[in-house]
Amino acid sequence: MTRLSAEYPNKPVLSVVTPVFNGEEFIAKALRSVREASSADALIEHIIMDAGSTDRTMQIVEAERRVRGSPISLVVSESDGGQADAINKGFAQARGDYLAWLNADDVFVPSKLRTMVHILKESKADVVLGRCVFVNVAGNVVYAPTPPEPVAPGALLRLLSGWYAGRSIVQPEAFIARSVFESAGGLDTNLHYTMDHEYWLRLALRGATFESHDMVVAKQLVHPGQKTADNAAVVREQIPYAVNYLAESPELFGTSGSLVKRELDCIQNKLQVYDLIAASLQRIVQSDGYQLPVSQDADARVLSQLTKNAKRTKTTLCVALREDEIKAVVGAVGPSVPPVVVGRPIEAPGLFDIVVVRRRMNAQVDWRSVSAACLRENGLLVILGEPDPKRVRHITERIGAELANRLTWNSKNLITESMDAAEKNSSSCWQPICDTNLCDDSLVEVSAVYYGKPADHPMLELASKLAICDELQPWRSGVWRLASVPGPKS
Repeated sequence: MTRLSAEYPNKPVLSVVTPVFNGEEFIAKALRSVREASSADALIEHIIMDAGSTDRTMQIVEAERRVRGSPISLVVSESDGGQADAINKGFAQARGDYLAWLNADDVFVPSKLRTMVHILKESKADVVLGRCVFVNVAGNVVYAPTPPEPVAPGALLRLLSGWYAGRSIVQPEAFIARSVFESAGGLDTNLHYTMDHEYWLRLALRGATFESHDMVVAKQLVHPGQKTADNAAVVREQIPYAVNYLAESPELFGTSGSLVKRELDCIQNKLQVYDLIAASLQRIVQSDGYQLPVSQDADARVLSQLTKNAKRTKTTLCVALREDEIKAVVGAVGPSVPPVVVGRPIEAPGLFDIVVVRRRMNAQVDWRSVSAACLRENGLLVILGEPDPKRVRHITERIGAELANRLTWNSKNLITESMDAAEKNSSSCWQPICDTNLCDDSLVEVSAVYYGKPADHPMLELASKLAICDELQPWRSGVWRLASVPGPKS
């Protein structure tokens, strides 16, 4: 544990705690925003709670602390129980009349924070709110929510029509009276995504007073790496305590109680459907005996490419092809001897100039690798139908992300319209369509033709209805050349 402290002659009005772990990419801006807000008549202390960063975070913090006028009063670097635990420990050591926390990837607006400190000097409220806007990496505002008015239990728990719809409290805009922290306790350390929402709700249920000022005091950065980017995890964590608070104190929600219950029920229904579809998406990339759809157009185009690339072909292996497909291969390459025809891959290392496979999915046998091993150097492997794992993974990830986002829409669309077929059929019809990553460094793609349409699989139908993917063709037929033959192992 590393502790660095500075003594202040006067008691600070505001204590800002920054929890951080490996935040070298952003933390310098956060630290600078607090320092620039600090002045002789706006007493601020800054406490850094580092969870044992292994990057340059601590060097950046120590360099900032040496800057003239730095408000950093304490730096603790040690393992903790998560973000909420770090904040609670920082608050416990803070000396300010009001407490706030600023994540390492967010910033204060210095001039507005100075104004806020003057407001805090005079305020008698338990929680004072400014405004926080969400910005992208270019600094452009992408979202500007406002706190509910008034801040009350019902308003905080109307998730679909309120909190998720932009009537929310964004953590960097909130300043908490020390007396509240001492009486109500700290953040719930069991929560990792929604500890702030639960805290405001807990304070509101205890009758805390909230004072709001229409002034942008902070900016929260939107980027893929932030925890709250996992929308499904956020919702899943939020619902249990929301349901419990409503059940324990229904009288505190007044006339909003029935609306809150309807919205919570709706979200729980959405989660059930989401979980069902998410499980089906997981099965998509597992192995099974699913027979891939055939595209005669794709196969014909691939055999045309084979004709252009096959030269002086003597030996050909056909694996699991129909009689008409074998004839098409012979017509395309004109082998000097009749092809060897088998029903499944065989081990015949380095014997064939061309191997043509109608692939089957099989967890025990990698049809592609076994077939490729039969090729001579510079031989051609032709696959008539196989999944492209990258495309399959891209489609499943996009569907999962979109459905997670729709959990917070004030709409039932997730469990009606585009979801009905998926919900009914996912357990029986969402058959796996991909069983391997198809990684083979010795094969070089010559030509590939992609195919697949929504009618071929419920997953593709859902992706089409959600309008989220440009490439809905997860299968391909193609030609690959064996670039080199690995030498014998020593």
